[in-house]
Amino acid sequence: MSESFKTTVDPLLKDLDEKKESFRRNVVSMTAEIKQVRGRLVSREQYFVKESIFRKEAETKAKNMEVEICKLQKKLEDRNC
Repeated sequence: MSESFKTTVDPLLKDLDEKKESFRRNVVSMTAEIKQVRGRLVSREQYFVKESIFRKEAETKAKNMEVEICKLQKKLEDRNC
């Protein structure tokens, strides 16, 4: 190999190696970020499931209260008649 070829190739190889390492670091960083985002997504999904259950329970209680109010109103009307 000629000396001029070595001096040209070495910086190119060094640059390529630096870019490869930078790419690896970016991949590792993105992998960690994806794991965090997945964790937050799971947490939010669990929250929404709990909220949905709570909402359904509240709706059921409200309907039961409506029925009870109607019964009480009917009893009151019957007493007044």
